[in-house]
This record gives sequence, structure tokens and C-alpha cells, in this order.
Amino acid sequence: MNKTLTDEQILSIAEKHHASHPGVDEWWEFRDRADVIAFARALLADQQPEPRAEVVDDKTKRLIKTLSDIIHDQTVAMQSAIIEWQHGKGAKAALSWIVNTLEGPGHLPDFDAPHGKHAQFWFNANQANPLPTCFCGNPSSSLWMGQGFCCEEHYRKARAKYDAARAGEGQ
Repeated sequence: MNKTLTDEQILSIAEKHHASHPGVDEWWEFRDRADVIAFARALLADQQPEPRAEVVDDKTKRLIKTLSDIIHDQTVAMQSAIIEWQHGKGAKAALSWIVNTLEGPGHLPDFDAPHGKHAQFWFNANQANPLPTCFCGNPSSSLWMGQGFCCEEHYRKARAKYDAARAGEGQ
């Protein structure tokens, strides 16, 4: 599927790009035709997906299949819980789907662990790729400029401080 574009196709892309982006420098204002082609090739190269590794050994294939099955089954269990809640025996019965999914492999939360009594903080701290901790020490649920925030109030405080510092630079 990696088809090499002709120079004419690249020039056509550049013309279409310019036509759909008013205010952008004219494509013919490049140094020369070769410059336009080099620019377009670089632009297209940046948009290519990362190459994927091919899995060839059976052990890795089985591991991927097992992990995929686990994710699938946990998703179906959560869906079943919602069905039970909305169309079955209610919320308490629905919770049994979730408890059974976690209890079987020993994944029920430790309520005495840090954040064991605060659902959002528990999720934020224990997700696969947690965000940086908020300046107050709590786990973060949002990210701005590399800093994590546990709540909108802390984000607004940091943002106001940043905006004030930037306004001071302009004076």
C-alpha cells in the first residue's frame, strides 16, 4: 500500500492544499518546483503510520489472544452489569457482575490502601498510565502543560498563575 506519488500528483496535492487553506503562502512562491516536491514529500512522510511489527511466534500470539480475551470478557461483564441494572434485578444485582469479575482473580480493591475510599482518585492513581500527581498530592485526572490536576479548581489556579506570569512578561 506504500505507493510512490508522481511529481504531478504531489503538485496537485500542493495546489489543492493551498486552495483549501486561504491565507497560506502560494505554493509557487517556493524556490522552485523541486522545493515544492520536497516539501510535499516531507509532509506526506510525516502522515505515514508507524510500521507495525509482525508477530510470528506462537507464544506471543497466544499471549496477545489471552490478553484480548481478558479485556473482552471484562468489557462484556461491565455491559452485563448495566443490562442487569436497567432491565434485570436492579443495581445491587448488577454490582454482583462487577464483584465476580474482580473477585475471581483477586482484584477487589483494598479499601485501606491509599485512595481506597475515593473512586476517582483510586482510578487516577491505579490506571495503566497515571498522570503526574496534582500539586496538592492527589492523583490527577487532567493534564495541562505537563502538570496534572485532581480537580477543576486546581487547574484554574495554576492557569491563572501562568496567565498572570505571561501578562507580566509582556510589560
